[in-house]
Amino acid sequence: MEQAQKDIIIESFSKMDIGKLGSILNDSTIYQYAKKEVFIKKLAELFYSFKHWGDTSLEVYTGKYYNENYFRTEWNANAFRGNVSKVFTFFVIDEIRSEVTDIFGIDNIILNDISITKGELNNNRILEIGEDEKHSFKTTTKYLKLINDCETAYKELSGNGITYLNKKDYIKWLVKYCLLYDSISSAKFSDYRRIAKFKKIYTILKEITNVLSKEEEVVNAINQYDNLSLTDLDEVYKWQDQYWSLSSLDFYWYVLLEMENDKTIEWLTFDDNYNIFFSTDDFRIHFELYTKYNYAQQILGEFNKFESEATKSSV
Repeated sequence: MEQAQKDIIIESFSKMDIGKLGSILNDSTIYQYAKKEVFIKKLAELFYSFKHWGDTSLEVYTGKYYNENYFRTEWNANAFRGNVSKVFTFFVIDEIRSEVTDIFGIDNIILNDISITKGELNNNRILEIGEDEKHSFKTTTKYLKLINDCETAYKELSGNGITYLNKKDYIKWLVKYCLLYDSISSAKFSDYRRIAKFKKIYTILKEITNVLSKEEEVVNAINQYDNLSLTDLDEVYKWQDQYWSLSSLDFYWYVLLEMENDKTIEWLTFDDNYNIFFSTDDFRIHFELYTKYNYAQQILGEFNKFESEATKSSV
């Protein structure tokens, strides 16, 4: 018996066989609002990420997708999970009379397998098609200029190979291209994929700069910590409450964790898809505060545990 098209597609997803998918998908069908060649390219990028994380195959799960914003509210859906990374991605593979008429990435799923936790499902990657990648998108002169400006700015920062940056490098670049960034920050351009690379890097570097601008406050927090009596828990509580926002550092928890795991690490990347690295030297003083804050938290945690046990024993 001949294997159904949908089954072949699911098997090809599981094997991350982009060649097979390219041969079986219909050239004239629109997938997730994009032409086949665009959709296949986006899938290839997604599969590359899984392979980069060490996955050799994707485990297949079945479930349902619900969305009340469409004319249909319920679809059969599949979840695919990396066999090593345990990262999920979700898709609807829609069919009419055994012919696949659309495939599109989704941001949630209700699995038939109830052993998979919500926390596990939250570790996922979504296939996204930008507004400027959709088959209906109309190119304008203004759009072409914007793309050229964004690509020029990105190339100036990244060069042609691996680029290593410290604080003074990217502050200068941020100032130079602040007006370009402001011009694409509106909701109108939020889903334009061809400007996404510039926008993402600018946003991250802007956040880094905001964090590093707090250096004086960080030094003050460290000096106050060094003068604390760590046996005076009221003092420790007050210090922790005053400086908790400096220690959290928003996006940079991962930077600090990487520095904690490897004290000698000198460079970190934004993302595996980018060849841009920034110096951890600019974060050394923040890492010192992070370490002290965690130690203070440990002291308070031990005290709370001791107090709880003492209360239980007295009852």
